[in-house]
Amino acid sequence: SEPWQSAEIQLEVVATTQSFRHLARCHPQPSARILEVGCCFGQCTVLLASKAMEVLALDTSKECVELTSARLKEAELTDVARSLRFDMLAHPELLRILAGCSPPFTVVFADIGGNRELTHVLELLQLLSSTMPHLRYVAVKSEALASELQKAPVNLQEYIKWWEEFCHHVRPVKVRRRRMQQILQHPVRRTKEGTEICRFANYGTCSKAPSECRYDHGHCHRCLQPGHWAMDCEVTEATHEKTEAM
Repeated sequence: SEPWQSAEIQLEVVATTQSFRHLARCHPQPSARILEVGCCFGQCTVLLASKAMEVLALDTSKECVELTSARLKEAELTDVARSLRFDMLAHPELLRILAGCSPPFTVVFADIGGNRELTHVLELLQLLSSTMPHLRYVAVKSEALASELQKAPVNLQEYIKWWEEFCHHVRPVKVRRRRMQQILQHPVRRTKEGTEICRFANYGTCSKAPSECRYDHGHCHRCLQPGHWAMDCEVTEATHEKTEAM
């Protein structure tokens, strides 16, 4: 059964980074082994590692993994947590391996690219449901899914039926374009100094290190502020476009 249909498993979906980090501060138990899917810059990883027994943090970006490792080292948490570069959706077999670990991973925190499209979020939830029988808690950051869940009925049986219909509707409609096409659909934006901001670093994975890339890796493509990337930005694309037009 799906986690959201099971009395044994709690699913919490939040729309913002702030709410997601609040869950990371409050939920983990000292005995928990946690899988973090999408560690980004490692802020949430440090929060989880300061509470749990073990954290395995994954991200598709080499730079994110390196930054997370640096944060863990600075916080003296490398004996509790580690970060690896891995695409869970592309290689779901890792979940099956982790499912066999003892003690098992019972908690998952997932932020797989900010406000990534619903198909990817649902795909991850389905993988977790089908491969991790010991799972007891899942926290997901997804503005899109949080918005849809507000429409769900309260009655459990009605909710289950609603969820099945919702998944059936979303999955076939969404057509996955090539990753490069998805990233390049975002307009060119520049820093105040005039350097073009790297869209691949902001929305996916840049094949070049920051020192080798001709584009800026230090600013958010969405809000243009330093210190984070668009996939972790609380400003929505629609809000930014509206601001640009003013």
